[in-house]
Amino acid sequence: FISINGKAGHASRPEHGENASIYLLRILNDIVDDRYLKEIYDTFYDAYGKGADISDGDRLTLNLGIINIADGSTEMFIDCRYPYGTGSDYLSEKLKIKLKDFTVELPYDDEPTYVEDSDPYVKALKKAYEDVTHEECTSMISGGVSYSKVFKHSVAFGCVSANSLMMAHQKDETILKSDLYQALEIYYRSLINFLEI
Repeated sequence: FISINGKAGHASRPEHGENASIYLLRILNDIVDDRYLKEIYDTFYDAYGKGADISDGDRLTLNLGIINIADGSTEMFIDCRYPYGTGSDYLSEKLKIKLKDFTVELPYDDEPTYVEDSDPYVKALKKAYEDVTHEECTSMISGGVSYSKVFKHSVAFGCVSANSLMMAHQKDETILKSDLYQALEIYYRSLINFLEI
């Protein structure tokens, strides 16, 4: 009997977690000579897609989130956060090449969205942030998925201060009251700025 404990983490930030499935596959590969286990481990050992030949620095993440092996059948659920300009068809084809002994399907896809930094609404958000915090606001691209993707022209605008502990998707997820109050002020000023566009 082997038991592995991992650490919960967001699929877009694998450096904050520990994938128990990958640890287990590594151990099993050391003690069992099985080509299927080797194929799975070799494809998913790296959270940034090196094993699947789809690495794009740290802009792409590849997470083997769930693996079920029972009754001679293996089922895997994969979460791949890929950057704007990369297509899911391309990534699926790469996985088919690496996972020759498996059927690769794409039942769900949520393509990346991108809004230019020069967009007037992005500028209005940044100005609100800077007016409240007195700190420079730098735009960033995230592998996370937010409700903003439902709308055609929007961005996610988080409410955690740059100097605060990031607890999103962690055990005991919390936010400081001071960050929450500051976020309300930023959002209020953002709406005022939007009226001027």
